[in-house]
Amino acid sequence: MKPQTSAYLDSADEAIRDAKQILAVNIPRQAARLAYYAQFHAAQALIFERTDKVAKTHKGVDREFHRLAMAEPTFAPGFAATLSASYHFKEVADYETGAAAVVTAADAGQVITAAEHFVTTVRRALAPPAGTPTP
Repeated sequence: MKPQTSAYLDSADEAIRDAKQILAVNIPRQAARLAYYAQFHAAQALIFERTDKVAKTHKGVDREFHRLAMAEPTFAPGFAATLSASYHFKEVADYETGAAAVVTAADAGQVITAAEHFVTTVRRALAPPAGTPTP
């Protein structure tokens, strides 16, 4: 695995840890936002590992991840859609106000769980095949 790929995965793990801590102090909107970022960074890891390209915009990461996900045999059909669905929480946290800005603790908990699954699944796809010697 390339160093930059590992760095993206480390950022994904950190975002999940932070999301859990923030949810524990009852700030679900920001916790859900960080859960999206965990997925965003994991998607960046896959993109970089497969293409040597750095995708930086949310739209660019989403588009390229969807394209690459179709070729990943370990991804279930529709797996990439969880990245798009979680983007909603980033939008809410960053741009919405009033009633439109409400994210419940249950919502945040669900998106954190989805992010953990997403990151684990991407990490599994990037792992070397069994029996491959470690450099």
